[in-house]
Amino acid sequence: MKLHPSSPRNRERGNALLLVMLVTAISAIALAGAMRWASSNATMTSRNNEYYRAVASAEAATEKVVAMISKDFRENNWAYVDSRLSAYEQAKPTTDESAHWAGWVFSDPTGSTNGVYVGRKTTRDFVELQSQYVGLRGSAQTYAVIANASQAASETGRPVTVGVRQQFQLATIPVFQFAIFYGVLMEIHPGPTFFVNGRVHSNDALYYSSDSGLTFNSHVTSVGNMVNGFAPGDNNHSGTAGHNVTFNGEADERTALMQLPIGTNNTAAAVRQIIMPPPTGEVATSAMGSQRFYNKADMIITVNNTGVTVTSGTRNSFATVLSTNDWRKFVATTNSFFDWRENKTVAPVDINIAALRTWDATNSVLSPSLPLANVTSIYVDDERTLSSSQLGAVRVREGSQLPPDGLTVATAKPLYVQGNYNQPISSYLGTTNTAGSLPASFAADAINVLSGNWSDANSFNPLLSVRNAADTTVNAAFLAGIVPTLDSNRSSKYSGGVENYPRFLENWSGRTFTYNGSMVVLFNSQYATNGWVYGGSVYNAPNRRWAFDLNYMDPTKLPPGTPQLSTMIRGSWSVVPAGSTNTVVEADVVTIGGG
Repeated sequence: MKLHPSSPRNRERGNALLLVMLVTAISAIALAGAMRWASSNATMTSRNNEYYRAVASAEAATEKVVAMISKDFRENNWAYVDSRLSAYEQAKPTTDESAHWAGWVFSDPTGSTNGVYVGRKTTRDFVELQSQYVGLRGSAQTYAVIANASQAASETGRPVTVGVRQQFQLATIPVFQFAIFYGVLMEIHPGPTFFVNGRVHSNDALYYSSDSGLTFNSHVTSVGNMVNGFAPGDNNHSGTAGHNVTFNGEADERTALMQLPIGTNNTAAAVRQIIMPPPTGEVATSAMGSQRFYNKADMIITVNNTGVTVTSGTRNSFATVLSTNDWRKFVATTNSFFDWRENKTVAPVDINIAALRTWDATNSVLSPSLPLANVTSIYVDDERTLSSSQLGAVRVREGSQLPPDGLTVATAKPLYVQGNYNQPISSYLGTTNTAGSLPASFAADAINVLSGNWSDANSFNPLLSVRNAADTTVNAAFLAGIVPTLDSNRSSKYSGGVENYPRFLENWSGRTFTYNGSMVVLFNSQYATNGWVYGGSVYNAPNRRWAFDLNYMDPTKLPPGTPQLSTMIRGSWSVVPAGSTNTVVEADVVTIGGG
């Protein structure tokens, strides 16, 4: 048998073939793996992108509801918001807003297609507020809104559903918790050294300056710009604004608007309605009606051309009528004095607070219709027809000691407070000690301070030297109007600023006006409309010893009928598992991105 051994070349060819086949197989396996990895990675990328789009869409759904609730609350109240919860739950994004939403499905965590789920706490508390309102206290209710979103046509065939939850507070803040609150443009340009102890806010711009020294010791905020300078139209100041201004707290401009829940119209003219009597047919519990001082009053004093009528308030439909013998003990309409700023003879409705307190202590006529045993609020409706040289007004006198539960006096006309007010402890006169004071406020077209040395007879004399003031202390919150700088119908083109917000008619040189309270300006005056004038026959300024009354930080010590500002405070934002209805309120409310 003859053997033919293989050629080395043949063996090499066989090995090469095996090697090629092996490499090909490995390459195929690697390619398959790479293709599977690429496919998996593309799927993961697609799902990841879809997830973030779902987060953004779910957030958009919650934002729509949060914006609706915030607007409704600012314009109305909790009851209105709570009555619309079912409407909010159906308010998912629609194609009417953007064609983009045609590709998305929204559902609340319960599985319905309403769009969102709204949960809320069952109790409302007076609490320390958070975020931009740190340092203030208010009645707060916490809500949570949850929305689920998924893409209708998933790129992976398996839609990603994501839930987003937003938590926020709806809060009302007593306006008298601010040392100074302006619903209109605010100006403050004091001559002497001036300290502001307490929160300050303007719903418009804030213009400030000082040569001697202006110090803000608490948080200052404005919706408009904060400007070290003078407002347009101010021709009372010239040159460069003084820079001797110190902010010892935060100073923030372009902050959130704070407004009264009076409805959709919140202009200064609309806000002024809170000191006006209601028009015929207005419901007392409506958004505007519930904010009127008239509807909050325990006692209504109506003065017209035929006489005086004193009744109970809206709580019992004005059913209780006081006899003439009753109301004449503390109401008079026969006096007059001269206001040199307005250049008019004032015909005041005089209220003697000491006589009112004496009558109220034994009154069995009105007390059955009152929530408390004593009168806590009075509204004066002056309907008299007066000549163009006269000015209808309200004057409170003999008010060192108030009725035991405090007192608010409101009117649509100007108001004058004469002598020491709400400081029954003589040793506390001229100090910031309000331990003996009671909750008190005035709401009017303008507020004037007459010292304890005031004389009606001397008021008609144009010489300031016969109208010398005495040191006077007033402890009460002021809510009134001003004559603005930009009012073209004025002799002086400066509002007078915060430093001249209380109006004066005497020679206060060397005398001190001590004030403990809160200064609130929400509108422009309509009756006392002559502009700020200094010197001449009008007045010389007092030494100002002014302070914010810290009693107002206690809800039990707020003046009767204190207006409440409505606001929303942003809280936590989080992604939650789809289908979660967890609306448990978190311990701390944390601001997300301002708000």
